[in-house]
Amino acid sequence: MMMFACFANFIGSAINSISSAKDFNPLAWFNGALGVCCVPFFADFFGFFLALWLLRKADTGLFGHKSQNNELSLLAGYSMVVVFVLQIIEGLINPIFQDFMLLKYILQFYIIYVVWEGVKVMHIASAKRYLSYTVVTSFIILVSVWFVGEMYTIAYTCLGVKIFK
Repeated sequence: MMMFACFANFIGSAINSISSAKDFNPLAWFNGALGVCCVPFFADFFGFFLALWLLRKADTGLFGHKSQNNELSLLAGYSMVVVFVLQIIEGLINPIFQDFMLLKYILQFYIIYVVWEGVKVMHIASAKRYLSYTVVTSFIILVSVWFVGEMYTIAYTCLGVKIFK
């Protein structure tokens, strides 16, 4: 799913740069498209491991529960599928329809439902703690992907990374 999100952003960047360019430079286009498609990949890949690490800390620290690593990684992975699908749609649709960002932010709250069902099925938390565990887990997943994506974007723009010179 991460690679599909990366490829969708590459295609979306291609559509956007080809349709808006007066003089088309293939090297500049390819450099920009690679930069655009790297953001969701790094955000998803490192955001998953950051979310997993934070979930382990929250599981033992906040909830006093020791879940198995497999349970937490399954919960984080299944919950992040929503983020992956929204990134795929954003990568393909955003160059054409710029108003998708608002809908993307609204649809991200579907993660709360996925986590709620996952916590119930996997019996990770007690019945009294479903709501608090769901809210904390959903927040951690959303913020970790967003945080890694923002840090990569800031580093990419501040350092002026060029893949081809």
